[in-house]
Amino acid sequence: MIASGSLLFYADPVMKYRNLFFRLKMVTLILVVTNAWMFHRRVYRKEDWDLEPVLPRGARVAGGLSLALWAIMITLGRMIPYQVYWFDCGRQPHSALVNLLMGC
Repeated sequence: MIASGSLLFYADPVMKYRNLFFRLKMVTLILVVTNAWMFHRRVYRKEDWDLEPVLPRGARVAGGLSLALWAIMITLGRMIPYQVYWFDCGRQPHSALVNLLMGC
């Protein structure tokens, strides 16, 4: 995924960087990595939680958050090609927030 994603970004880096969905996907990727790091740092280190019949609350929250973030990231990745039709800097007017997020 890293190799193919890097090649896709390298094909047109300026267009991808200005893409609102690409930026949101990168923010979501940071949140996914942070969630995994926090899980391994706090929940996974406890030795006895895997023997209990019910998972601890931290493990359930981390798992649910991980599933939600990955679903969001996949959806944002699928939305990247539609940036051209919905949020184009050449097509104005957009709200100030949209222009700021797109880098217009």
